[in-house]
Amino acid sequence: MSGADNINYTTTTKTANYTITANDSVIFYDPTAAPVITLPAASAALAGRNYVFIQTVSNAGQMTLKTAGGTINGTAGGTGIAITASKIGQFDVFCDGTNWWGGNSTAGLL
Repeated sequence: MSGADNINYTTTTKTANYTITANDSVIFYDPTAAPVITLPAASAALAGRNYVFIQTVSNAGQMTLKTAGGTINGTAGGTGIAITASKIGQFDVFCDGTNWWGGNSTAGLL
């Protein structure tokens, strides 16, 4: 990526299963319908790549974050991580070129 002009900021809220593309940067999601969101394989992403996830509604629904390859915080990518929160918040995931790592949550989401 050479700058913000190359980023497709996701502006629609994901309420169903979604596979993230290389052009996504910010993903809004509604956990009410328990969507599964899949990250690209870590080996296919640029090391240092990150995505921001924002939960847009305050409820106790669940979103599952998976990856097409690599792990997420040490958990097998195909298994994924269940993200459950009862309040609006955000978290980031970062790629080291082999695996995905998440954190920086404002609401204890990840």
